[in-house]
Amino acid sequence: KKSGGKRPLGIPVIEDRIIQQTLVNILSPKFENGIFHKCSCGYRPNYGMEKVMQLILWNIEKGRNYIYDCDIKGFFDNIPHKQLMRVLNKYIADGTVLNLIWKWLKAGYMEEGKYLETNSGTPQGGVISPLLANIYLNELDWELAKAGIYFVRYADDFLLFAESGEKIIEAGELAQKVIQELGLEIAMNKTKIVDFHDDDFTFVGFDFQHWRNRKKDGKPYFLVTPTEKSLKDFKLKIKEKTKKTLTLSKEEWVKRVN
Repeated sequence: KKSGGKRPLGIPVIEDRIIQQTLVNILSPKFENGIFHKCSCGYRPNYGMEKVMQLILWNIEKGRNYIYDCDIKGFFDNIPHKQLMRVLNKYIADGTVLNLIWKWLKAGYMEEGKYLETNSGTPQGGVISPLLANIYLNELDWELAKAGIYFVRYADDFLLFAESGEKIIEAGELAQKVIQELGLEIAMNKTKIVDFHDDDFTFVGFDFQHWRNRKKDGKPYFLVTPTEKSLKDFKLKIKEKTKKTLTLSKEEWVKRVN
């Protein structure tokens, strides 16, 4: 992990990967058709980083400058299996499909030649895990929407937006309550309230630097820049694609870099 710790990966065998992908191909359009909220952006077709940035900038520019920056503690490892199945039951009627998902959740993992059981969480490395994660946190999305709270969620990281300090505290308390009801926990050491008039925050590889006034005309503005780590990763990817040992045409270099 980025933090230096380790997480168990459950990489399915090829047969399971094919079946999981087939199931994703069938279920994904169903959930994309009005079940998933438009402010949920991770692991979804046409709801990637560009959408995340649009939503954040739109909320800031609309004056919702009090932000609850939240992270769910060990999300993928801690999703309660039975509660996840209860949520899936609301949308999937086919018992065979539900039974398959249950078996995948309970498949366990190998470590140093030993088989270990999984009592909670979705196997990271499984094709279907991101979809299951979004289905589960969709419960949170609609509770926030019902309360009129503006938000953007990218997998298990999310931001809440409000126009005042009081409102953002209320929004954060509601989010905590719903997350606890889902059998999960907020990582308090990674969660904070940001007043974007004075404070900066980092989200999905970008640094958002608070409002300031231009020296020339006094107009307010704020800055958004990639984090140092994002830039480093980007440069490494470019380096990988432009090795000096290769002799290519200009068109081919442009294509590779793009």
